[in-house]
Amino acid sequence: MRAVYAILHELDCFDMPQITVYNKQDRVGGAAAPPGDDVASATTLLDLMPPEADEVRVSCQDGTGIRPLLGYVDAALGKMNAKVTCLLPFDQGTLVEEIHRTATVDEVEHLAQGTRIVARVPPSLEQRLRPFAVPV
Repeated sequence: MRAVYAILHELDCFDMPQITVYNKQDRVGGAAAPPGDDVASATTLLDLMPPEADEVRVSCQDGTGIRPLLGYVDAALGKMNAKVTCLLPFDQGTLVEEIHRTATVDEVEHLAQGTRIVARVPPSLEQRLRPFAVPV
């Protein structure tokens, strides 16, 4: 794991939300490791896994743990996004399209002045929407 953390630090993304995912859970529970496998001496793969707050154990082979993994991803992305309420004039259609493409839209209302949107958006989009922010 030290090598992974070193690379994250080099890429300047160490402060981003992280999820530790342990695959191969279909092999836990007494399944023998193949010869030469570095887990052969462990009684289960769980013996090799330190407990961590944001960890998920999955099996891509049988699908175990995939739903919790998606929940962790959704929560991590939600931490990065900001909730905004904005009123976009009709000439800002490209921004409306970008919100629908890149954000989680909670509400849309078409008014005479433009499109009112409540959404959770990435930080870069939040900055561009500030001139259109309206009080909640």
